[in-house]
Amino acid sequence: MPIQPRGTPVRQHSQRPQGADYLPTKKWQVEQIAYEATATYHRVLEAALADWPCVKLNPERVRRFAQATGVLAKTDHIDTMLLAPMAATLRPPIRSARSAQQAQLAELINARDRLVRDRTDAPTSAARSLCPR
Repeated sequence: MPIQPRGTPVRQHSQRPQGADYLPTKKWQVEQIAYEATATYHRVLEAALADWPCVKLNPERVRRFAQATGVLAKTDHIDTMLLAPMAATLRPPIRSARSAQQAQLAELINARDRLVRDRTDAPTSAARSLCPR
């Protein structure tokens, strides 16, 4: 998990819970914290930053912002350097963090949606298969 407080170099930290050791303290003056939604990896960060003004950015939009600014390479280090300028330029809304219950409910809804999609796709897939039933 690359982290870059304004005016400092990018630092690499573990994406495991102990990587959250390098999170802001109250002595920092923080306007907002911009981070990229990365599958399940951002959830620990989201929980740790529940009391901070956070902006979750879509990875595809970060990539498009990079391309618009002439940055064609794709690395975590480059993405990290783009998050603050992107948040400052586009001013996405600061959203309050999800509670543990809201996060769990969202997981269950996503799982249900996947199951419904799979159930809908199964007959079509079976019809296309070369193996007779």
